[in-house]
Amino acid sequence: MEPVVTSDLDAEQIDFARPSITDDDVAAVQRVLRSGWLTTGEECELLENELSAYLGGPHVAAVSSCTAALEIGLAWLDLPAGIGVAVPTWTFAATGLAAHRAGAVPVLVDVDPETLNIDPHSLERALATREIGAVIPVHFAGVPVSPDVRTVCENAGVPVLEDAAHALGASEGGEMVNGRGVVGACYSFYVTKNLTCGEGGALATWDTDFADFARSYRLHGLDRDAWSRYRPGGKATYDI
Repeated sequence: MEPVVTSDLDAEQIDFARPSITDDDVAAVQRVLRSGWLTTGEECELLENELSAYLGGPHVAAVSSCTAALEIGLAWLDLPAGIGVAVPTWTFAATGLAAHRAGAVPVLVDVDPETLNIDPHSLERALATREIGAVIPVHFAGVPVSPDVRTVCENAGVPVLEDAAHALGASEGGEMVNGRGVVGACYSFYVTKNLTCGEGGALATWDTDFADFARSYRLHGLDRDAWSRYRPGGKATYDI
C-alpha cells in the first residue's frame, strides 16, 4: 500500500528506516531458500564467524533478537528475584523488559542530555542508594557510553551487560563496542538497524563459558543445534 501524501512537507520527508535491498541481497536469500536449510544453519555460522572477525575476535552467538541476547545475559548472571537492574531513562522498552522478565526490577537512571546515554554520576548515586545486581547501559544512536560508566560499575562490583542495539560498528578509544571488559554486548538486526535481516540479533562475549551457555540457552538447553547434528558426518543425538 502506497503512503498517502497530505502536504508538500510530507513529500519532502526522509523515510525513517527504508532498508537498502540490492540484487545481491535477493540472490543471497534465494541461495538460502534453495539450500533447504532455513534457520541456524551454515549461513548463521558464517554470520557468527564474520561478525566475530569484524568485532575483533569475541565469541558470537546469533539469536532471534537483541532482546533475546539481553535475556540470555541476565539468565547467565542468575540474579536474585526482585533485585534492581539499572537501565537508562532514554531507551527502548525492551531494555527494561528484559530485566523484568528475569525477575528483576528495572531501576531508571537519568541520562546525559548531550549524549542521551546513561549518566555516570546518576548511576553512581543509584548504586549507592539501591540494591542493584547489574547495569544495562545503552549506546544510544551509535554513541558509545562514557568509559566512566564502566569504572563506576567496577568500583561497585556490579556486572555490566551492554545494550548495543544501536552500536554495531561504533568504537571508543580505537576499539569496537564488542563486549570486552563486560559480561557481553547485545546487538540488533531489526529492520531499522544499520545491518538488518528483517529480524534477529547477536551476543558477543569474551567469556568462553558464557558463550557456551548462550549457545545452549538459545536452544532450550540442547548441547548441539540441528545443523551440527544433521550435516554430513553429524550424529543426530543430543543432550539437554
